[in-house]
Amino acid sequence: MCGKILFTTQDESAGICLEELKRTFGPGARLSRWLRAGIGILDTDLGFGEFSAVLKNSPPIFLRHIFPINTVIPIGETIESAGELVTFAAGFADGPYSAQARVLDPERYGFTKYELTQAVSAGVSKAGGTLDVRNPVNVISIVVCNSLAYAGVSREDENLSSWPGGMHRFAKYDGQVSRAEFKLLEALDVFGPDLSGFARALDLGAAPGGWSKVMLERGLAVTAVDPAEMSPRILRDKRLTHFKCSAQEFMERDLGFYDLIMNDMRMDATESADITRGLRGRLSGQGLVIITLKLPKRKNLAAAERGLNILRQGYAEVRAKQLFHNRSEITAVCGAART
Repeated sequence: MCGKILFTTQDESAGICLEELKRTFGPGARLSRWLRAGIGILDTDLGFGEFSAVLKNSPPIFLRHIFPINTVIPIGETIESAGELVTFAAGFADGPYSAQARVLDPERYGFTKYELTQAVSAGVSKAGGTLDVRNPVNVISIVVCNSLAYAGVSREDENLSSWPGGMHRFAKYDGQVSRAEFKLLEALDVFGPDLSGFARALDLGAAPGGWSKVMLERGLAVTAVDPAEMSPRILRDKRLTHFKCSAQEFMERDLGFYDLIMNDMRMDATESADITRGLRGRLSGQGLVIITLKLPKRKNLAAAERGLNILRQGYAEVRAKQLFHNRSEITAVCGAART
């Protein structure tokens, strides 16, 4: 069964994402066109469920989100022009659902993505569906671009990400130390590591303290390593110890053991991965590593693979993803240190 799939990736990762898809599917997945930078349409020889199942068995790093294109419907400038789209969505009013809408060229329309989502949800609920954004069975996905609505319905677990377009957003809040906090919070949501029972964390490249703050809030004692200054707000917490030195200098000390090792250092991916591999003997038996690997502008897929291969030499389980809050980097979670 042939079909079309809308997919998303980071703007600058479009080429790497297509390379990943080519490696996984060969000629079975072909780029039809880009709607916008990082948002494209694939032609595939597989049904959407089959396509998604392959990706679950071989998780991609740079592909962020997918949904099937079941229909393409013209849409005008007003919300009233969405009637045909609402009728389509209402045909899937069988049980709990959520609706996700994105408008790629909002300046063309007299409605917002939120108003479009509300209109679709109202129609589906009227037809007997139950809106449940936390635990939906089906997801109604819509992307509007150039006066066309690309729409599809899939099971919640098939889209790779629960967030529209894979864009997991967090609201800024009082007391926030740095934007880097969002990277770690997203990693915890996406990878879902079990931190229960963890007591000690090591934070490499810690300044100004965003990642340390997240772990302090979860009750861990944190050893922060960075030549730069930490936020005074973080330093007031007696559970934090700051070593004002490089990671290489810190590794010459009697390190102790940690349940969680974190690394967000601004460093070449291979060097950073090598340092982290060298710490495997300091990870507790059920401990975890969370690391970002910084990628160069050119040959970035090769750089990512080199860094991940180094980590695999130290850890039995390595999972990696380019998250929404990553920039020119990927995030990896590692567990089960090799001896």
